[in-house]
Amino acid sequence: MNEQNLIDTLGQLTVDIDDLTTHRDGNDTLWINSYCPLAPYTHTSGESSNHSFGVSVDESDNSVYYCFSCGAKGTLSTLARTLAGYTGDNKFHKISTQITLIEAIKEKPSWETRRKQKGIKKKALKPEIIPESDFDKFTPVKNYPIAYNYLKRRGVGVGTSESLDLRYDDYRQRILTPLRGLDGDLDGDLYGWQGRTVLAEKDYPDIRDKKTGRKINYPKTMNSKGLKKELNILGLSLWGDNDKPILVIESPMAYAILIENNIEKYFRVACILGSDLSDYQATLIVQQSKNKPVLLMFDLDNAGDKGIFGVKQPDGTYNGGALQKLKPHVKVIVPEYPNGKEDLDDFDEKDIKDMYCKYFTEPSVKPVSNKTRIS
Repeated sequence: MNEQNLIDTLGQLTVDIDDLTTHRDGNDTLWINSYCPLAPYTHTSGESSNHSFGVSVDESDNSVYYCFSCGAKGTLSTLARTLAGYTGDNKFHKISTQITLIEAIKEKPSWETRRKQKGIKKKALKPEIIPESDFDKFTPVKNYPIAYNYLKRRGVGVGTSESLDLRYDDYRQRILTPLRGLDGDLDGDLYGWQGRTVLAEKDYPDIRDKKTGRKINYPKTMNSKGLKKELNILGLSLWGDNDKPILVIESPMAYAILIENNIEKYFRVACILGSDLSDYQATLIVQQSKNKPVLLMFDLDNAGDKGIFGVKQPDGTYNGGALQKLKPHVKVIVPEYPNGKEDLDDFDEKDIKDMYCKYFTEPSVKPVSNKTRIS
């Protein structure tokens, strides 16, 4: 099913199509991700708090879905019938029939698909430029006490907020971090922004599903419309021409905290807005590594481990992680966290300096080759 038909169908299947993300897997298949529509019935909490639910875009065959949280999988027709069983609503049976009819008519593959089938070299991807005027309507965070105080509590001062051009969306109560390109190569253009709520979890809006009445989890972060995370790296605009080693991290807030603690004296930071390093991001990091080792410091959780090492295969190997994408081209180091520190948000300049000295002034630092963080 092609992308537009797929999005329309997902909307009928109660999937939140106003908050979608996309990614490409190791086979270059495009996946559309959102919150799991089966969460009220298959998730332990009864809710879906992240984009764990994905559906493949397949113009010449049946699209399939998979949820990393509950493990549900199958064709879209299967999903419709499953929803019919859980809800007792016959409309889903009709949608299942509609899906079958759409997929029975073999759609003409897009030019991109035909080009891939013919072995023609794929056109290089490039992030879309956003007009500066779209971002200029937001005010610097220093002018909003709620935003300034939030950053202050997290250890980020006014100077850092100004150097990173952090803004505040008063309507959505979010601090906005802009994503720009590398000066020269990508001209420092604006590609969008990510917004981080300043609200405590207890203060999240009480948003309810119109049909089930269940509370919908308020997202901690939201991307501007049109922002393609897989085609962007937060931090590029500050790299300049220096040849410091690259440190790859997940979170924009951790990025701001590290900048506050003078990480630029030791590293160039690449924030990939999550734990999934895309092929595009990996390529850009390799191109800019300047023959220096690349460090991966993802969160100490399952998502962080999966992002670094990938998914374990039946033969015991791991596939799809950042290590696999970077190791053929650059030396990769996965540092241990300092004693007592479990989050990059807790790092200070001494932690950063110690890490640099350990891996770049001490001899015989070896790259990681298995699923064990350096200790």
